[in-house]
Amino acid sequence: MQPRLAGEANSLALTLLEYEWLLLSLRNTGARVPSSLRCAGSIRDDYRLKTNPTLVCVSLPFSPDTLPWTHFPQPARPTVYALFRDRQHRVISLALRNSDRQFLAALLAAVEGLSAIELRRGLSNDEERKRLHAWLDLALDCDLVQCFRDGRE
Repeated sequence: MQPRLAGEANSLALTLLEYEWLLLSLRNTGARVPSSLRCAGSIRDDYRLKTNPTLVCVSLPFSPDTLPWTHFPQPARPTVYALFRDRQHRVISLALRNSDRQFLAALLAAVEGLSAIELRRGLSNDEERKRLHAWLDLALDCDLVQCFRDGRE
């Protein structure tokens, strides 16, 4: 399909096709989403935070929430989404702001995960720290980020 849809006029169709393929891949991947601590709102210093092992980030010129379409809309400004499976095997799509992407990038770069203290280290003011904690509560609640006692998974 890619050669047939590679023209500029069909770029949205190709993006939709690739997105659907990604969803199929997420549903069928063998990666297990491990159970993690329910620590939203109470992250202790000895807890490690890691990203969901099924996480894929993708930039889309449409919102997955608008699917299915009855006709192709005009492409929108691209937004980065986190796509992942939760512990109930549902595929979740979550729009990411710039700060969300920075937090995720820090977690992805740390193979062994990070503590909340390590994530806060680069933040310079209380507003950024509040944003981090609000994001962590959401991310932990939907299984985007997982919480483990240090060294235990």
